[in-house]
Amino acid sequence: MSSPRVGSLKLLLKGSSIPHKRGYQRKGPMTPEDQELLEKIYRDQRLFVNFFQPVGKLLAKERKGGKTRKVYDVVKTPFQRVLASPYVPTEAKERLEQIYQTLNPAKLRTLTGIMRQACGLR
Repeated sequence: MSSPRVGSLKLLLKGSSIPHKRGYQRKGPMTPEDQELLEKIYRDQRLFVNFFQPVGKLLAKERKGGKTRKVYDVVKTPFQRVLASPYVPTEAKERLEQIYQTLNPAKLRTLTGIMRQACGLR
């Protein structure tokens, strides 16, 4: 069994369409202001997804005839999975816990929405 990648939480933006939409809507080269705004969107969205958005991990698939039965793990956030992992050092877990204590999910979600509207992504 290989150990999971240690160092950072995996960004789990399923179908994230920020680059896709922004690329088609942009006229001309990206300005430094646009770049800064996109970086802020990515930062806040990464924090929201990794610390507050639960994900169900697929454990197994069982195929019986024409039907497939899927078995999922308990739904947890990537942050909760990192805390439960024996492969992640205690110092990293403590750093993540400190970051978590400073976050407000409602504020992150609102700021991300406002910035996406400013970019013309909604």
